[in-house]
Amino acid sequence: MRKIFSLFAALTLSAGLWAIDNVPYIDANGQLKTANGVTEITNASTTLSGGWYVVYGADVQTGTLICQGDVHLILCDGAKLTATGSNWGQAGINVTGTNSLTIYAQSTNPETMGQLIANGASIAAGIGGGDNQPGNNITINGGKVTAKGGTYAAGIGGGQVGSGSNITINGGEVTANGGDSAAGIGGGMTKDGSNITINGGVVTANGGDMAAGIGGGIGGSGFDIYISDAYVLEAGAAANPTEVINHSSATNLGSSLNGKRYAKIEGLATPYTRTTSVDQWATVCLPYAATSFEGADFYKVNYYDASDPTDLKLYIEPVVNLEAGKPYIFHATDETVTIEHNATTPEEISAGYENGLYGSFARKTIVYDAEHAYAALANNTVNVIGAGHTVTVPACRAYFDMTEVPTTEQPHSAPLRCISIPSKNPTDLGQSAITNHKSAMKVVKNGQFRIVRDNKMYNAQGVEIQ
Repeated sequence: MRKIFSLFAALTLSAGLWAIDNVPYIDANGQLKTANGVTEITNASTTLSGGWYVVYGADVQTGTLICQGDVHLILCDGAKLTATGSNWGQAGINVTGTNSLTIYAQSTNPETMGQLIANGASIAAGIGGGDNQPGNNITINGGKVTAKGGTYAAGIGGGQVGSGSNITINGGEVTANGGDSAAGIGGGMTKDGSNITINGGVVTANGGDMAAGIGGGIGGSGFDIYISDAYVLEAGAAANPTEVINHSSATNLGSSLNGKRYAKIEGLATPYTRTTSVDQWATVCLPYAATSFEGADFYKVNYYDASDPTDLKLYIEPVVNLEAGKPYIFHATDETVTIEHNATTPEEISAGYENGLYGSFARKTIVYDAEHAYAALANNTVNVIGAGHTVTVPACRAYFDMTEVPTTEQPHSAPLRCISIPSKNPTDLGQSAITNHKSAMKVVKNGQFRIVRDNKMYNAQGVEIQ
């Protein structure tokens, strides 16, 4: 029935008939929302008037899609849309002038999230401007997005001699390849790239010859480029993918990842800072080493004591230096934590783990898994993720897999401190009266969920364990 329905939707696009309701998507903050009045994009689609659109098919192919007004595009799980410039000088998806495009996914799983491939014709951007047009007002909140610019045009941004501005990436896996002399994300040949913000996701930006990965095309400049501590960036000119990002004035993170090779963003020395409260416990994982920090004491995980299932304690060991790509717990001694960059950084970098503590450079959604005892540090306790629940861990933070934290004391060279694993969980671990009862205590023992009530122990489904 949906195929027949979709045919009518495509035929009556301008009339706004046959709209689809309750289409789920993930917003810029990682929250699951639904949209109503959504139109399906089919092979026959060309103009997207302001409103909501969705891609269902596994191989939907169109010519140039022209955005008119504020366009919102949802990429369903398993869907794939390929938009290719129909004629010389036409973008894969044309977004210029006062028009805008916002792209959403339905999940953060790279194996299932929807895909968008946008290929510009000669002298036109993959997503953005056509010939002599700027590309602007483009936001990507999720999905696997690949944009390739034609000759002299940006992957995401301006067409030939078109600037690229007001481009924001909050999540997803984004690859942007600029054509000759054009930026991966930003300006086409001779034009600037500006007001570019990357808050999340994994971003690969390859500029054409003599052009920035992110910023201006050849002869252009890059300015007001904000790279927060919320993403993994792989960037550089296509001719030398390990060179630094040129013409950029990025702020906040101060480093980028080129594959697994470290690259500095030119002229940047801004430290990582975090607003906290005194005595707050939190986590951090950064893509650079640090030997100088203020406002907190840092620790790695040693083991946890599961001898008393109603009073589990996580033992942590102080560290003096922070390694690149390693996750840590910190205890704030001030309202602001400041971590300075270390000038010497390893060539290879990855978000590692330490006794069950995993780091993430990009925002990560953790889903309940009965085989693992996933947990996040919040409200000064290690909170286990309950059945049917998820938790979103911000970028450059860490989370636990309690199944991998040793339950016996490990060798250590310094006195240990301990923080509490909560005796009760703020989320509901099960559906039965046992797990829902207000006096039931939710704990983790030997890496498994356990509920303790009236001196008896139960699993997450409320079945008593002997």
